[in-house]
Amino acid sequence: MKGGYRFRAVVGVDYVGKKPPDCFQTWNGHSLAYILDEDEQVMDVAIADRLHTEPPTGLASAHGNAAAPKRHRKIARHARKRNRR
Repeated sequence: MKGGYRFRAVVGVDYVGKKPPDCFQTWNGHSLAYILDEDEQVMDVAIADRLHTEPPTGLASAHGNAAAPKRHRKIARHARKRNRR
């Protein structure tokens, strides 16, 4: 899978009634915690030892995109030019 993306709500393998579903117990060797909504439906999974850490902040588009800083500089240059008038 391409870097920067994440599976959401993939909790196991469903066999469409042929046998009971297999739910993942670990993800890459880490214990999982299931995140449920108010109807007790699975919304997402999280790695249990990372539940209490802060979520990443900042511009998601700038991560892993080599052209982002150049684009930001170009936008800033254009804004300065426009504000000089």
